Amino acid sequence: MQCLEAEREQELQRQHNRPVITSGDIVKVVYKNATQPSRPLKFTAVCAVVRHKGPRTSMILMRSIDGEIVEYDLPLYSPWLEDISVVGRVRPEKKYLRSRLYYLKSDGKKNKRWFLIRPPHAHFPKEINNR
Repeated sequence: MQCLEAEREQELQRQHNRPVITSGDIVKVVYKNATQPSRPLKFTAVCAVVRHKGPRTSMILMRSIDGEIVEYDLPLYSPWLEDISVVGRVRPEKKYLRSRLYYLKSDGKKNKRWFLIRPPHAHFPKEINNR
């Protein structure tokens, strides 16, 4: 059974060509809208958790909308997920040795700056900074 899941995951990776995403990455997502397929949903968020479960791999993305933190649970190999790219990486002020960043949500106002599109302590590639 594990062999079949591994083969299926390799097939999906070849088919979808997704980047390697880890917790702490700032990702830009283009997701098909179920009600209006011609207008995809585009947003930027922080990846808090990646659940590696073979073809059922999913991730929890967090972003701030009007001061409230919103979580998205997206399957990585979903046909509704049109495009995903890594824009940058969040660098915490302190070194946290955690692979799941649930503490970002629990700190409230203190960590809302993490969910800005361009946080001051995030590392962005040069082409992003030159805009």
